[in-house]
Amino acid sequence: MATKEPFLQQVYFPKSPDTPNIDFVFVHGLNPSGRENHPFEAWTHAESRIQWPRDFLGPDFPNARIWIFGYNSKVTRGVSAARISDHANNLLRFLRQKRSMTVNQIVGSNGQGLSKIPIIFLGHSLGGLVIKQALLNARDDPDNYLETWNATCGLVFFGTPHRGGNTGALEEFGVRFAKLFTNDSTANDLLMCLKPNSLFTQDSAERFSKQLKNFKILTFFETRPTKFHGFSKIVVNRDSAILNAPGEVCVDLDRNHRDICKFGERENGYDIVKASLSDIVARVLLLPGMNVNPDSTASVTWSQDTPQRHSQSTIKSCNSELASPTSSPFTIAEVEEMNDRFLEAVKALDALLIHNWIMDRDRRAHLKPELIQSALLDLAGLKEPTEERFQVEAGRFRDHAVCVILDECNSNLECLDDVLEATPLILAALCGREDITKLLIDAGGSLQARDGIYGRTPLSWAAKNNFIGTAEILLTALDNRQDQQTIQSKDIDGHTAFDLANRNGHKDMARLIGSRSTRSNASFTNGI
Repeated sequence: MATKEPFLQQVYFPKSPDTPNIDFVFVHGLNPSGRENHPFEAWTHAESRIQWPRDFLGPDFPNARIWIFGYNSKVTRGVSAARISDHANNLLRFLRQKRSMTVNQIVGSNGQGLSKIPIIFLGHSLGGLVIKQALLNARDDPDNYLETWNATCGLVFFGTPHRGGNTGALEEFGVRFAKLFTNDSTANDLLMCLKPNSLFTQDSAERFSKQLKNFKILTFFETRPTKFHGFSKIVVNRDSAILNAPGEVCVDLDRNHRDICKFGERENGYDIVKASLSDIVARVLLLPGMNVNPDSTASVTWSQDTPQRHSQSTIKSCNSELASPTSSPFTIAEVEEMNDRFLEAVKALDALLIHNWIMDRDRRAHLKPELIQSALLDLAGLKEPTEERFQVEAGRFRDHAVCVILDECNSNLECLDDVLEATPLILAALCGREDITKLLIDAGGSLQARDGIYGRTPLSWAAKNNFIGTAEILLTALDNRQDQQTIQSKDIDGHTAFDLANRNGHKDMARLIGSRSTRSNASFTNGI
């Protein structure tokens, strides 16, 4: 699919062409091999040939339009003399043209027009720098590009070298790759911009830093070295990839620089991208007033907390200082709509939205405390997502959501659910949620609490349901407090945690509890 550069090509059309609600614009990075179809191949998985913007993202956001911007990013064989600023201006011109072309076709003379629907830019490597430069150019030229600036709500960066490549690794990689195909010179303005702390990246970073609060930013950085003909390095390291922007969400992907933006399946990377984009889209489409006018003094600001780095494998503490806003950026109607949307998220167990709205201090200040309590109980307990699209997010972000509720909200750890009349810690133990159990214990959840139906403690529930890892966490906490009484406490039927394990045939669990008990238990000695 070779198309003459530069171009902006639509690769996904909304199901209902009359009602598109968001534009995703993809901007590729360096093209060291000189491939003519690089703008499309940059987002295409080599083995499966899945072009995920078209094949995954489109169906997941059926009312979106998805665009791919192509420009000459070759470093040899047909190198362009254009600078990053020139490519950025081309991107702006194409966007203005394409987004205004369909206004008369789709919207009547009294309609708002598609030039105002929100934009989310996604850039790989050098493409992220082109996006940043385009936004700076748009702000500097409001006569032509004010609508593009106002419409931009989200930025997604895949391995973008905001401070240049890793000690020259990105430039070196581009040169080595290019020389495999040609002996031509690789001197190029684009490569110069990728040097560590180049004048361009320094100037761009300084100017763009003043605009960071205007956008929701999602950053992905690589954790595997790129290997190619004797080259084996992390091309864009974490320090260069992260902007340290207010409210920036940073995610490490277990991929190298070339593959960080290619997904051949819906798991192992794309699920995180989709979940994070879902939150940005929900913010923009469900709450009015999120797009910022550069001339407006009353702008919506995102959370000013330190960026939360959500690892694919570990829970990171989400500590930040809670500050009460002096003035609300939301109207009364928007606050009501916000709480309705949050209630829907709790009912659906949309863990990612719950997490991100609690992290956003402006929203957090307006959420009803009873809804936050309901979220804590549902996240800790038996509830599972009502929709398939939230299942992956729940598996990955459930623990994070509990973490931020405990850190950011004055949560009542002794609140009870409506079914079992149980605390969040009892529910977590009952379900075997080890990480949530640890978080609740560390936050001060009562180990002695009992549910209102069976009179069982967290340990008794873990024992009955044979969650050995959870039981070990609870036993360690009880041992640290020298609380043997709770280990041996009985439910309303007179059964201890040991008895419940033994009666249900959980021999390993019974051994574990028996070994931690001070009593000489005859049933333990004779029965196991």
